[in-house]
Amino acid sequence: MTSSSPQTRLVALAVVGLVVLAPPSPAFPQDLSRFEIQRAHMMLKIIRKDLDKYYYDGTFHGVRLDDSFKAADEKIDLAHSLSRLLGVISLPLLDLDDSHTFFIPPERSARFQFGRRMRAIGDRCYVTDVQEGSDAETKGLKKGDLVLAVNDHELLRENLWGLTYAHRVLSPRATLPLLVQSPGEEPRRIDVVAKIEERKVIRRSDSPLDLADYIREAQDEAYLARHRSRAVGDTLLIWKMPQFDLTADEIRTLMGRIRTYRSLVLDLRDNGGGSTETLERMVGCFLQNKTKIGDLKSRAPMPPLVARKTGDLFEGTLVVLVDSGSASAAELFARVMQISGRARIIGDRTMGAVMMSRWFEHSIGATSGITFASSITIADIIMSDGKSLEHSGVAPDELLLPTAEDLAAGRDPVLARAASLCGAEITPETAGGYFPFEWKR
Repeated sequence: MTSSSPQTRLVALAVVGLVVLAPPSPAFPQDLSRFEIQRAHMMLKIIRKDLDKYYYDGTFHGVRLDDSFKAADEKIDLAHSLSRLLGVISLPLLDLDDSHTFFIPPERSARFQFGRRMRAIGDRCYVTDVQEGSDAETKGLKKGDLVLAVNDHELLRENLWGLTYAHRVLSPRATLPLLVQSPGEEPRRIDVVAKIEERKVIRRSDSPLDLADYIREAQDEAYLARHRSRAVGDTLLIWKMPQFDLTADEIRTLMGRIRTYRSLVLDLRDNGGGSTETLERMVGCFLQNKTKIGDLKSRAPMPPLVARKTGDLFEGTLVVLVDSGSASAAELFARVMQISGRARIIGDRTMGAVMMSRWFEHSIGATSGITFASSITIADIIMSDGKSLEHSGVAPDELLLPTAEDLAAGRDPVLARAASLCGAEITPETAGGYFPFEWKR
């Protein structure tokens, strides 16, 4: 087995802890039938076939898949809850140390609303938003609180997604204890109780989404994915881009407006990526047609990602904002702008989750069956400097992080700094009010 990066290794450890140590989730019945055990064995076999057929690296990074899947197959017979079954099924995929290869369990009929958002800033994790009227607000959780632990697991940038995947996707629970610390205060424990809503289960199909997007779907904090913009005077436009999901016509229309300004701040913070076609067309708005974004490393030859012309080039000043939530296509866009010298990148280091993947959906049973899927990496993307961004992410030209006090006060010093690079002056307080987080209704 090859050595794992800290991020994926901690993802695996979080799930192992869930399978071996964590108490069963109260959201599911704890007595498994023989049929449920057999069905789990079937799911594991199907996922193995997906991996063998589609995974981009035929050597699987040296991972001994026979051993990984055999161990998981044996653990299935020892599981005593549905949550542990799902955790066991996920383990062989996590062994591959790959951000875009993971198990997608059957959808839940219940939606868990915790009324708070967390984000990694630097190496630590902070509360960035608290929903009005939620149990989190009632119990004193505040924006700017440092989150020290979740369910007694120390929380750091490296394991945020692993713990989220374990506790919110594989084993959602009605109560999730947090150890938090407000600036200048002592740590305190808060047991946040979720608001649970029943919802209709919708079948999925193949999708370009990644792990970050899937976890967002499973949370009440799911971002309302609409593109927003704000003009600052007559010369600067700020574009808040939540994901790469625009058609060629939509890009052409937006860029027509943007070209009337001398400067653009493209805010890709918390942008989880999306379509490669949108990425190619976005790059084509700022760099010459056919400029190479990256080569695709895959089992079968694939054409490189290149800029695709969508109207005239924008030749004004470009500043791109990124953070720990910027992933996939957002990272690739930022890096190609950085390599070419076309834009200045400021903010936090990006997620380092940039593989190209596909979802493969499966069903077991007919009228009362279940639907699950696997996300399988079909290609790695090698940038023009010969490197992949997987696990490393994009290091910004200017590292600039909001403080806990900034979060608590609603200030955005990163956006204010970006505006100043474009010749416009706005205060961090003003910048913080431009694009407030919108809770899903």
